[in-house]
Amino acid sequence: MSVGAQAGGKMNKFALLATTAAVAFAVAPANADDRMTPEDNHLYVGLSAGGNWLHDTSAATAFSSTVSIKFDTGYALVANVGYHWSNGLRAELEAAYRDNTLGQIADTTPLGRPDGDVTQFSLMANALYDVRLADDIDLSLGGGIGAADARIDLKSCGGPGSCPTVQQLIVDAGNDWSFAWQLLAGLSYAMSPNTDVFVEYRYMRNDNHDVITYPNGTPLRQSVDLQNDTVTVGIRLSLGR
Repeated sequence: MSVGAQAGGKMNKFALLATTAAVAFAVAPANADDRMTPEDNHLYVGLSAGGNWLHDTSAATAFSSTVSIKFDTGYALVANVGYHWSNGLRAELEAAYRDNTLGQIADTTPLGRPDGDVTQFSLMANALYDVRLADDIDLSLGGGIGAADARIDLKSCGGPGSCPTVQQLIVDAGNDWSFAWQLLAGLSYAMSPNTDVFVEYRYMRNDNHDVITYPNGTPLRQSVDLQNDTVTVGIRLSLGR
């Protein structure tokens, strides 16, 4: 994927979320009166699970070539605790775990016996705004910042069937935390005054993870960037409401 295409895709995500946010804040005043009750100030906890799509990435080799990397669809687990105000604002702390296995790795041609995975553990502080769409349905928009620790362990060999064993190709250069940020959008349905079910989308990015590549046994230290599209379904419980 070209740099221009990646930039264009990123701009499309920002444009879509920005447009949705503008519409949400425009209709918010009309819904504010429905929310201004003291019992809407409360703590909550949430838990969700779903799929994670890790974007294609690349890594340079010691011979000035680039290895392109594709991942299979993975999974994500998310837990959060937060506080909800009667005006629709929410602040929360989030812990998330993502796991994606290697789908394909290629230099000039696909390399043989791809194996390994990328796991990411992130801690985020989020701010969101809930807009009442119907009596029991809310639209949530927001974002967050924090840090992520990625473990990268990718293996392959020179070509299909050309090597007796799979060798390490790209590995973590050490335990390192990277700055992370995300954009969020979700829909929730109130099953009861204290229980919501919801679906959420996250675009989460964390960059500059140190790795070592081993083409032909020659190590090269560098960094890779990780971008995620995450969709989860979960439940949120209000406390002390």
